[in-house]
Amino acid sequence: MDGFKWSVSFEFVRIIIGVIVILMQGDFQLTSNPSMSIFLLSYLIISFILNLLVQKSVPERILQEIS
Repeated sequence: MDGFKWSVSFEFVRIIIGVIVILMQGDFQLTSNPSMSIFLLSYLIISFILNLLVQKSVPERILQEIS
């Protein structure tokens, strides 16, 4: 697996873990700050959208080399 696949995979895993932590703050016994939670959730959603766009913008030649 090359660096591009690793970076995209890492970003999606980071986003999923971040969303889980935000949604399960009470279960992890974390203090809840609604405005910070909204900010972090917005950041993670924007990161997810940007990762999808970056993943689709890679030239076909590079994707064929990766596969």
